[in-house]
Amino acid sequence: MDAPMGRVRVFESLAALPEACRALFEQAECRHPFCTWAWFECLIAHGLNPDEAPRFPVAFDAGGQPVCVLPCLVSRARPRRWRALQNYYAPMYGPVMAAGSRGEEGLRAIVRHLRSTPGLCDGLDLGPLCLQGPMMGRVEQALRDEGFFVKPYFRFGNRYLPTMGMDWVAYLADRPGHLRSTLQRKGRRLRRLHGVAFHLYRQVDDVPVAVAAYESVYAVSWKRPEPFPDFMPGLIHMAARTGMLRLGVLTVEEAPVAVQLWLRHQGRAHIYKLAHDPRFEAFSPGTLLTALMMERMLDDERVSEVDFLTGDDPYKADWMPHRREQWGILALNVRTWRGALLMLRELVATWGGRLLRRGWPGRFPAS
Repeated sequence: MDAPMGRVRVFESLAALPEACRALFEQAECRHPFCTWAWFECLIAHGLNPDEAPRFPVAFDAGGQPVCVLPCLVSRARPRRWRALQNYYAPMYGPVMAAGSRGEEGLRAIVRHLRSTPGLCDGLDLGPLCLQGPMMGRVEQALRDEGFFVKPYFRFGNRYLPTMGMDWVAYLADRPGHLRSTLQRKGRRLRRLHGVAFHLYRQVDDVPVAVAAYESVYAVSWKRPEPFPDFMPGLIHMAARTGMLRLGVLTVEEAPVAVQLWLRHQGRAHIYKLAHDPRFEAFSPGTLLTALMMERMLDDERVSEVDFLTGDDPYKADWMPHRREQWGILALNVRTWRGALLMLRELVATWGGRLLRRGWPGRFPAS
């Protein structure tokens, strides 16, 4: 029998949430760093545009305990168009739910509140959610059951490796031959240089050195400037404070030439950001650093999974043989005229695309 639900309230900041919500964040089913309290604190502080504002609908059970939080974001220009509290920096998303039926009923209560409260919400855009995971189905079903028009859509592929207890030697033996050859050849070439060293930073005391190394390499790399310059230093601070920080640095003559930020959370390692100095491209410093980080994660930290996060880049398949998909869910509230209009636009776009792919029929019959 489903647990009875109490009320739903919408809070406009993380700080405004009741203290009991912190415990819910800690106990939630979500198994990645991107649904933690600390993550949302960092994202809100350092990664949002001035016209964006967070929204936190919270469902409480009959006893007044929070059972589900749906972290969302609205634009001040379109306050009735809700979306996941997620952007370029967040490769995964999920509602923060209590286990079992309490959490699922809380999610339904939030969806019901968003649909039925006048003037509140014309539509939601939630994700990325793993297509192969249980959360995608729960969210989609809750939206459908509460009367939203629902359209799932593909976001990106995601490479990952269930480690199944393997060590570095066994893992390396199972990699493609060209990758093993690259590691051998480029490793020998790099070791001929003077002062090659590997550093792994984890502690709060390491943060100044870690941030300096990351920023020095990123500044000379091929990557575009960060849209929010304070976000990555803030994330490194947050990760160190929560025990998630694994920042690897490869140096030559004490100068960083490659950096990688990994986040370790609940026994899983997430490869978050990579950069290297293009002047050392001939030595493949990024590839060598990935190998060093993998060896540490497998042999020393014994993680249960390594996740490459966003993107289907071909080189990732050499490291991670498994692939899953991250999808989004567009949900439109057809009880509002704006939501109904948005649904009509989606239907027109969908059917128009299908007609174009099949070939639009001629206006007149051939003579």
